[in-house]
Amino acid sequence: FKKPKDVQTKGENKMRGKEIKKLREVLLRELRIDEMGLNQLFPAKADIAVRKFGGGSYLTFITVDTCVAFVQVDPEAPNATYPTLTSLWRCPEALATVTIAPPVSKFVINGADVMAPGILAVDDSAQVGNFVSIFVAGNPSAVGVGVLLLSPADIISRREGRAVQAAHHFGDCLWEASGSPRPEGFNGAEVVPLSVEAPPAAQQEDAEALPGAADGKNGEAAAQAAAPSEGDDAAVAATESVAISSEDMEDRMRLCFLQAARTRIKDRDLPMPVNTLYAAHMRPSRRSEWSVDVKLTRFKKLVPFLATLEEDGLLRLKPKGSEHFLVEIVRKASEYAEFRPWPKDVTAAAGEEGGSDAAVARFQVEVLGKLAPSAAVLFGKSEYVTHEQVATILRDYGNENTLWAANNKKKMQGDEVLCSVFGEAEVVGTVEQLSTQFMKGCKKFHRVTAPQRGAAAGMKTSIRPGAPPKVTIRTDTRRGHAVTLVRGLDQYGLDADELAAELKKVLAGSTTVEDGELMVQGFWDVALKNHLDKAGIPPDSLDVKAGSGKSQKKDKKASNVVKY
Repeated sequence: FKKPKDVQTKGENKMRGKEIKKLREVLLRELRIDEMGLNQLFPAKADIAVRKFGGGSYLTFITVDTCVAFVQVDPEAPNATYPTLTSLWRCPEALATVTIAPPVSKFVINGADVMAPGILAVDDSAQVGNFVSIFVAGNPSAVGVGVLLLSPADIISRREGRAVQAAHHFGDCLWEASGSPRPEGFNGAEVVPLSVEAPPAAQQEDAEALPGAADGKNGEAAAQAAAPSEGDDAAVAATESVAISSEDMEDRMRLCFLQAARTRIKDRDLPMPVNTLYAAHMRPSRRSEWSVDVKLTRFKKLVPFLATLEEDGLLRLKPKGSEHFLVEIVRKASEYAEFRPWPKDVTAAAGEEGGSDAAVARFQVEVLGKLAPSAAVLFGKSEYVTHEQVATILRDYGNENTLWAANNKKKMQGDEVLCSVFGEAEVVGTVEQLSTQFMKGCKKFHRVTAPQRGAAAGMKTSIRPGAPPKVTIRTDTRRGHAVTLVRGLDQYGLDADELAAELKKVLAGSTTVEDGELMVQGFWDVALKNHLDKAGIPPDSLDVKAGSGKSQKKDKKASNVVKY
């Protein structure tokens, strides 16, 4: 399930009483669960359905209340049904288990097969050719499902070769289709143990300490990790509970403050009680995959933590009675100016408001100017700046040095420093004019901050030369039908197939992708421009080419509506 299209089905049929009874018999026979366990997966009065693939594929999904609970590789073959991760998290004993070392989890999450040296323990009852669940030592939630290729005896005695062929894993598109749930200990693209869980002694003695590696030719993980041996502190540490350190929690809270200050808190909102700052702004601003708790810092309480930010020049606090208030955010501080907020749709607040909206920005694109060495006197160590950053620094510099014209408080008259930075004999103009002038003189770059797919989550930022690339939207006719064509999405990392499926629902029209070009039935140049604009592509980078008579009407209304 590497691509979104791998989980797209052609149709759905609701299962009836006899079919459900037969399915239950198969699951009770093939899985390691009893009636009570099966009832956890098939609640009373749940809607159970079968989703089938086209193209002659035997693969089917069995859903419980629209969530995929089981995958059938072949309905007619024995031992060809396995539970999804969401089902295994509710009923962990459903399959025979294979336990891997924590460092191996990152390879499994990348879709690699499990190699024998990376296995710490395996159920003696597991049989070759059957499905097994993959667990990380010390974590109670499965990280994947696969087919056992070697017998338990061979895995322990030979310690080489592929042992489990991956079928479904945390971070794949089936997991994403289930809502991207993230159990405790699933941090980014790895799984950490929540408790010490040593493998059986016999297997521990036979395990060899071999490093993890990846087979570049086949894309398989030669994930070969050592089982901890007695007295080996480094190996034991790999299976101990990994909790976030107090320093890391302080870094998270610092970033959450900066995110809240940049995206939520206005100067007119101040003064603000520090408890309101924390509960209503800092915590909702955290990334959705983060947990934030001031009690896990060295300070244990909020005011001492915020006092460190005050010492660093990021804010000002003022006590009033038994309460403390945030009275100023120092927006000219270099750390504040250099902080790049993550998109709002990846915050905890966005997740609590409910799901992903197609109109919410998926990534952020910023036009940058690369600074010349002569600009360091004004911009410090910064290498790139945005138009907004230039305007803020120029405004602050004008206020500090009283550079405003006597007869026009909006016009700045530059001093020797500004003239040297601009490379001009005279610098005169409004902040907006001077910011535009300065950016034109800089070498153009652009910064793209986009969410990473799959288990890694989080945001990835990259700086690329030149202006943001163009995305072309043009209307045309194909075989007598009106169509709108979009090209250039791949330059921003947008998956054309995924966007096509999304637009099919939004526009209620047919969509296809051919040679990287997205085609939508009908003239939708205006709607597509607005949709891509909200997705994060800069408006200046959207090149709309609609021929005469081939443009979308502003209002599409039904012609059969009668007004009285």
